[in-house]
Amino acid sequence: MERRGTGEMSDFDEAIWQRAQLGDVDSFEGMFGSRSSMPDTQVTVSTVITDNSAIDPVEALRISTPYRVREFGPAQLIKVEAEPDNYVVGIWPSEHPGIYFIVATVPFTSRQWKTVERWVDRSRPQMSPFFLNEDDILGIGRSLEHFGLVEVTKFTARDSLDYSSHARGWPARDGENRPSFSETMNYLERIGASVRSLTLLLAKEMRIHLRRRAGATFYGGDFQIFFRAILKPLADAAISRRRLLSGRARTAPAPLRPLNISLASGRHKEVVTSGDLVSELSRNSALGVAVLHGNPYAHVVVTDYRDGSNFDVFVTQLDRIEIHPGWRATLAALTRLTDQLSESFMGVKISEAPEVGQVSIDDLVGTL
Repeated sequence: MERRGTGEMSDFDEAIWQRAQLGDVDSFEGMFGSRSSMPDTQVTVSTVITDNSAIDPVEALRISTPYRVREFGPAQLIKVEAEPDNYVVGIWPSEHPGIYFIVATVPFTSRQWKTVERWVDRSRPQMSPFFLNEDDILGIGRSLEHFGLVEVTKFTARDSLDYSSHARGWPARDGENRPSFSETMNYLERIGASVRSLTLLLAKEMRIHLRRRAGATFYGGDFQIFFRAILKPLADAAISRRRLLSGRARTAPAPLRPLNISLASGRHKEVVTSGDLVSELSRNSALGVAVLHGNPYAHVVVTDYRDGSNFDVFVTQLDRIEIHPGWRATLAALTRLTDQLSESFMGVKISEAPEVGQVSIDDLVGTL
């Protein structure tokens, strides 16, 4: 919907703000799913993890522009007073404690949404965005397929070996379907690329933009399907990541198993070196990096100066990066580290490393 450029809000945002004052809807689905009583528009959503479900999300965002807040059932609505237009940002709790949806009706590519993303990035360690595993994206696509044919109108991806970008789109043609979700994912696997975003068309009617950074945009169609098949799986992925990364600090005498970042198949042709790790992690001024071992395996120590968290990062195999949290390892710091390494080295899955059996003398010295 076109913005006025006069400091006023769009019709949709004005309706949201007024309904919050009346308090006549008490759920996310109710607010955006009632198309008969609300002007039609897109809905942009990002999913975030918090380290404490009792936090005040608005305070955590540390918004730097003038704003007003209205409580709306379990949610908080923020009216951002910005030029050239005011707009509304909603913070909606999911069904999982500590997992929130950040919601707005401004486009994902807009300056307003980029401002919202900066607020979220600055809110760490209290709130953290995160990257989806490849399996999460596959699960969402397969969930959508229960409601009809899922076509891909556009995708963006990165080559898992040389990091080059891939982008392709398909215009509508009479009598022809675009590639299906499954066909597109199989194609990306064959060429060794890791998906970053997908624009999907469900049953020729519902258009969705799904993003690797745990977000999505609803452009039109049945919002209830969007909520069940997109937003609920995003919240489920977020709570799984929260459980995986929480309480990972090293303990004595038996530390927790390390974490593995599994790499895309194209990366298996060459090993990630200590030089690669140092070069990538040093781009973040909040991290300190020291090399303890460089050959034949990589071992670097990473310290997050923002909260003192520390980690040992190993590469001993072609297809994975292994992270051993130190004596302090917060959820936010571990989320930042795993996301940065996954994004840079084409990680497709973050999981707990498998349990290693007891090593025998024969394993150590081999047979003579």
